[in-house]
Amino acid sequence: MKSYLLYGVVGTSEAALELDRHLPRSAGEGWVMLHSSGDRVAYFAVRPDNLERDLPADHRERGPNVQADISGRHFHDDASVIELLRKIQRAVGGVIRDDDNAEI
Repeated sequence: MKSYLLYGVVGTSEAALELDRHLPRSAGEGWVMLHSSGDRVAYFAVRPDNLERDLPADHRERGPNVQADISGRHFHDDASVIELLRKIQRAVGGVIRDDDNAEI
């Protein structure tokens, strides 16, 4: 599995609303991105706080985040996941980072 995170979004409800606009809800918590074949490409979730608790209170990545976990079968389908995260980012702000903490 590979993950991307959109850190520091304006709020959990705003991020959830944006995800609702673009993706169906999964059977569990969160949302799912489907491939045209029906396979699950990625799972999305909204988290209430950045796990990096040592960030200063005014840091741009502090606060709620959107996490996208790409399925192993679609490990190389990054482009569609990043494209969706960018749409959400335009609406709710934040910074997109990959597993290596590199800004996207």
